[in-house]
Amino acid sequence: MPWWKVWKKKPKGYLYVTAIIINALDELILKMDEFDEMSGADKKATVMESITKIYNNVIKEALPIWLKPWSKAIKVIIIDVIISYSIDFIVGKYRDGSWNADQEAPPAPDAPEITDIEEDGIH
Repeated sequence: MPWWKVWKKKPKGYLYVTAIIINALDELILKMDEFDEMSGADKKATVMESITKIYNNVIKEALPIWLKPWSKAIKVIIIDVIISYSIDFIVGKYRDGSWNADQEAPPAPDAPEITDIEEDGIH
C-alpha cells in the first residue's frame, strides 16, 4: 500500500500508522542508547526530533483531507504528549529490566478512561 493511502482502509490504516511510529520510536531509543557520551535529555531530544520528522513527512502527509486543519493540534498531542511520555516509559522499562506482565504501567497524567471500544473506533 502506498504511504499516502494509509488512511484509506479503516481501521487497518490507523494501525499501520501507529505501527510506523511505535516501531520507529523503539528502534531510535535503542540506537540512541549506544551513545554513552550524550546526556539523557539530548538523547530524548534527538529521538523527539526524529519522530517529528517522520510525522511531518509521512503521517501528516497521509492525513485525510478532513483532518488537515487539525494537523498541528494532532501533532502536539502525538509528539509532545504521547511520544514524550512513551520515551520516558520505554527507557524506564529498559533501564529497570522490568518488562514484566505482572507490573502495571504508571498512569498517564489526566488520561481519560476508555470504556467502550468498538470495531469502528473508540466511543
